[in-house]
Amino acid sequence: MALTMNQRKALTKEVAKRYKKAAKKEKAMMLDEFMATTGYNRSYASRVLRKGVLDKHAGLTKKKARPRIYDEAVLKALRKIWAVLDMPCGKRLVAVIPEMTAKLKQFDEITIDVSTEEKLQRISAPTIDRLLKKEERYKSKHGRKQNRAAF
Repeated sequence: MALTMNQRKALTKEVAKRYKKAAKKEKAMMLDEFMATTGYNRSYASRVLRKGVLDKHAGLTKKKARPRIYDEAVLKALRKIWAVLDMPCGKRLVAVIPEMTAKLKQFDEITIDVSTEEKLQRISAPTIDRLLKKEERYKSKHGRKQNRAAF
């Protein structure tokens, strides 16, 4: 007789409580009984009992999202510097950010607070490329050089 999903969930909940507290030999016997009752294979059954979860992807949890370091203010300043320098790659851009930030602030082209400026000083080239990936230059197949002169 096949169990319904609600019956499996109730059984899993009860067995999982005892399974977590049991010794290794007891766990093996409990796992055998659980497999026979539910029809699950051994690896899935042990995962369900350890995690106490019953679904299609039992035990597969998503990573917690890390907090964003580079907020919208940093991205706005980065776009401005990137556009002024004619859209270089992140590797070239990271080298001139401190100097360009100072110059743009000197001529009132950009207004940023201290924390945003510190974040711009720390940003890495791959992070710049990731942040600017959605911009127009990165969308085209060949970057900016679509109309080269033929020699």
